[in-house]
Amino acid sequence: MELTAGVIGTKGGPKVDEYARVIDLDGEVIGGLYAAGNVSSPTGASYGVPAERSVPE
Repeated sequence: MELTAGVIGTKGGPKVDEYARVIDLDGEVIGGLYAAGNVSSPTGASYGVPAERSVPE
């Protein structure tokens, strides 16, 4: 069996604001729903560098 290096994680996911609240398709916060883990990263869908995100101000 060949072994290679890799990573486990998500790429993308729900849109979140700076408080990890999930944003719906209309740009509104979904009350009581918070993201956790990789999807709540402040860098968005990337690792280590800021990503452009379409989160309402």
